[in-house]
Amino acid sequence: MKTLSQTRARQYWLALAALLLMTSLLMPSVASADKAKKGVMSMPPTPEVLKSGAIDLFAHTPKSERNNEISLFYATRRLPAEAGSNLGYGKNFDDTLRFGVADMLIGPKGLSWDVLHAQTTTEERTDTFELSLQGVKQLAELTDQDSLSKLTPDQKKFIAQVNSALEKSFYKDLTIYVHGAFNSFYYAAAEAAQYKYFTGKQAVVLLYSWPTAENHLAYGRNVKHAVQSEPAFNRLIKMLGKHSKAENINILAYSIGGRLVGGAMATLADSNKADTWLESLHKDLRLGHLYLTSSDEPIEEFYSHADAFTKMFDTVTVTADAKDPVLGFAEKTGGGARLGRPQTKEGKKAYITEAQRKDLEALINKGELNILNLELDKLPDFQFTHGDWYLNPWVSSDVLVSLNLKLSPKQRGLKSMDKKGLALWYFPDSYAKSLEAALLEYIKTLPADSP
Repeated sequence: MKTLSQTRARQYWLALAALLLMTSLLMPSVASADKAKKGVMSMPPTPEVLKSGAIDLFAHTPKSERNNEISLFYATRRLPAEAGSNLGYGKNFDDTLRFGVADMLIGPKGLSWDVLHAQTTTEERTDTFELSLQGVKQLAELTDQDSLSKLTPDQKKFIAQVNSALEKSFYKDLTIYVHGAFNSFYYAAAEAAQYKYFTGKQAVVLLYSWPTAENHLAYGRNVKHAVQSEPAFNRLIKMLGKHSKAENINILAYSIGGRLVGGAMATLADSNKADTWLESLHKDLRLGHLYLTSSDEPIEEFYSHADAFTKMFDTVTVTADAKDPVLGFAEKTGGGARLGRPQTKEGKKAYITEAQRKDLEALINKGELNILNLELDKLPDFQFTHGDWYLNPWVSSDVLVSLNLKLSPKQRGLKSMDKKGLALWYFPDSYAKSLEAALLEYIKTLPADSP
C-alpha cells in the first residue's frame, strides 16, 4: 500500500510532467532547441495561399518596402526593458498604455529582397530567416484618466502615423494582434511581424502586447494578467475607433489572448442595455472580423456573449480542435472546456449543456458564427496543433485570406461538414487545389481596373 507521502510525490511528478509537456508543446517548432532557449523566432512555414500562385500578395508591395525590414505599431502596459536589453519592453508593468513602432528584421542585415521573397514563397527553404527586434520608438501614452475624445499632442502624432500607414496600404483595415501566454514583447512582435510580412507587407498591424508571465509554470498568473489587461484593451479599441481612419478594425486573438479579447468585448457589450447598443458599437467602432484561434476563453463565457459578438462584428470565426493538447492541459488545471477545445457535459460547471450547444448551433446555421474544425487531421502532410494559426500553412493561409481578402469560408476553399452548407467548416484533403480554384474565381469578381 502506498503511503500518503508517496501518493503526494506521484501527484507532484505527474503535475510536473504535464507542465513540461505543455512547455514543449508551446515552444515554436520552427526554432531549434538552442534558439528557443535564447528566445529567437524564425519565419514560420509559407502559407498555402502564397504557394498556390493564383494570387501574388506581394504584387502591391511598394519598391520602398521591398527589403527585409518590418515595422509595426504596438500598444503595451509593459514598462521599458532595462538598458542593453534587446526585448524592447520587460516583465514589469502598470496600467498605462504605451504606444509606438517596433522595427523588426527578417534574416541578416543586407539580405536581398529577391532572396527573401523567393525563399518565403516556396515550400522548401535553404535558410531559417531569424526575426530580430531592431528597436522600439515609443510615441505616446494613455492612462485610464485620459480623455478618449480630446487627444494629447503625442497621441495625435501616433494616430497620424497609423492613419498615414492606412492611406498608403492596399488594405484599408487595421488588424490588432493579441498574443498568447509566456511571450516576451520581442516574441509577440515577431509573431505579428511575420503575419504582416506574409500579407505582402501591406496589412496595417498593431500588436497589443499584454504583460504575460514569461514562465511556463505560471499559467494561473498569465490568466490573471490577461483579465487585468481587458480594460486597457477596451480603451485602445475605443481610441482607434474614434480617431483612426481604418475602414474596419479586425482582431486576431490567439490562445489566452482569446480569453482577454472575449472578456474585454463582453464588458463592452454589457456596458449599455439599450437594444441598439450592439449595432452602434459595430457602426461606431467599425468592428470587422473577430478571429479567435485556439482560444483559451472558457466556453461558458463565450456562449453567454456569442450572439452579442455576432452583432458587434461583421464576422466571427473560431478555430476549434477537441484534441488540442495545450487547451486540454488548461481544461484540467483551469477548470472547464475552452472555446478552442469545446466539450459538452450536461450539468457540469464550466461546460456548456446540450441546450446551450444547440443555441450555438443556431448561430452557426444562420451563418453568423463560423467554426473551423481542426479535428479532421487525418491528412498525410499535416498534424494540427496549438500554434496552428502561424505554424500550419493551411491555417495561416486561412487567416490571411479571410482577414485581408474578406472571403467567406466557401469562397476560400473550405468545405462544410453538413450537406445543407452550415457554417461548420473544415479543410478538405484537396484544400490546396480548392484554395487555388477559389482564388481564381475571386479574381473574376474584381473590377477590371483593380490594381
